[in-house]
Amino acid sequence: MYESILFTTNLLLGPTQIVNIGSATAVLLIGYLLLGQNHKAPEHRLAFVVAASLAFWAYASTLADVMHAPQPALFWTRVAILGPYFFGAFFLLFAYFFPQRSDKFRTWKGILVLLPSVAVCFLVATPLNVVEIRLVDWGTDFIPGPLYPIGILYLLVYLGLAAVHFIRSLRQTTSILVRRQIKVLLLAIALQTFSMIFTNALLPILFNYTQASVIGPASSLFFVLLMTYAIIRHHLLNVRVIATELLVILLGFLAFIGLFSPASVADAFLRAISFFTTVGFGLLLVRSVYQEVHRREEIQRLAEDLRIANVKLQELSEMKSNFISIASHQLRAPIGGVRAYLSMLREGDYGKLGKKLDDVLDLNLDTLNHTLHVIETFLNVTRIEAGKMDLNKEPVDLCIMTREIYKELALTASRKKIRLVFSCPQKNAMVRADKEKLRNVLFNLVENALKYTEHGIIKTTINVGSKRVEMRVTDTGIGIAPEEVPKLFAKFVRAGGGLKISHGSGLGLYIVKTLIEAHGGEAFVESPGVGKGSTFGFRMSAGKVR
Repeated sequence: MYESILFTTNLLLGPTQIVNIGSATAVLLIGYLLLGQNHKAPEHRLAFVVAASLAFWAYASTLADVMHAPQPALFWTRVAILGPYFFGAFFLLFAYFFPQRSDKFRTWKGILVLLPSVAVCFLVATPLNVVEIRLVDWGTDFIPGPLYPIGILYLLVYLGLAAVHFIRSLRQTTSILVRRQIKVLLLAIALQTFSMIFTNALLPILFNYTQASVIGPASSLFFVLLMTYAIIRHHLLNVRVIATELLVILLGFLAFIGLFSPASVADAFLRAISFFTTVGFGLLLVRSVYQEVHRREEIQRLAEDLRIANVKLQELSEMKSNFISIASHQLRAPIGGVRAYLSMLREGDYGKLGKKLDDVLDLNLDTLNHTLHVIETFLNVTRIEAGKMDLNKEPVDLCIMTREIYKELALTASRKKIRLVFSCPQKNAMVRADKEKLRNVLFNLVENALKYTEHGIIKTTINVGSKRVEMRVTDTGIGIAPEEVPKLFAKFVRAGGGLKISHGSGLGLYIVKTLIEAHGGEAFVESPGVGKGSTFGFRMSAGKVR
């Protein structure tokens, strides 16, 4: 009996019914994609329920239109009205969770929002909702009951409350993205409200014209599209996704139409399987395309974030470099002045001093020399990292420069009882180089040998060829394991044995290599093995300024 009442159809679909079915299918598809994007997020779940409510409205309205008898048409007309009722309630709940969850939302408020819609369920089957159905050429015509305009008002109140909530959020937020999302949602509310009032309220109630009411369910597609756009902005509006969706909708619709003209029971069964298979694979296809688009957009977003991060890092690096440069310059001047006065005291310019005082002055001079060297090292590191390594090349005599460095480090060598030996050729060892930076190289090499030599000899040898000059600093220190040799010139790297006897920064040899290569030369290291000493040096072009 119920089967004959509820599903007696004329099996004929007009243009309006086709549009409604297509719109409902598209609405469900979009809702499913929203849910699949993030099924744990409450706003995505509510968006799916909103889409399902609108799709239910469209499907039920289409069923009412194709019924052959007044009674089943009346039943489905009354049921169809449940869709807008629940749509309004769930959309209001959606407004509390999107774009930002309201701090004022409580579970009991959600229950209160849904209760009126649940209560309406007991009234839809009465004449209070729809009084009568008449079969007409274009489908069905209905006579609205007293509850019908109240239901329209009920829906408008819910949409209005959602709009008020969005407007309040629009005024409070400063985020450009959130403001755009809210504006899109307000546009969706405005379009859906106008469609419902005009086609389902004004025309049926004031002019007794119900034919246009079928347009309402179809218009819900635009609402869902706008809501979807507000949630994920542009993912689903990608051309590839849209094309895939349209293809799936078309195939699904063709399969759906085939259900109404079976040749036999077996044919009907096969057509049903074909329909559900088409819809299932279609949904998987759309989801796959969407995920691909989403991944590409995520990569683009990450690339943009990386670009912004790189810009910020460059700015921070520039600030660091400027700070180190300024601080180093500010420190170097007073330290250099103190060193000059101490040197004058040590050399007796202000009278003869006692041995104890001489020893104190020697220690202080040694410390100041090391401090100035550290400052110069950090300055060079800063210049290298900032790409501002300017070379002021001039003729430099390596022999004279080495003797000066030996003189500065003589006190350190004397305390460690290490003998400094220097071998220089008869002719001058001239190179064209930046004097201050080359001096930093030589100082690093000799000081590095002093750090890792407990006793013995440090010998510096300069060999002058026709085109190249070679400097070698050989010590009798801890030596280097063969596996550690290739990485010694890297930044912050020290040989394993050196960790026990020295607390250096690990930048000295890095500076040596970088500065020598900047001059067109090459740095090198040699060692017979652990405990057998080592040799550090460099080669560069020889020559004088013409």
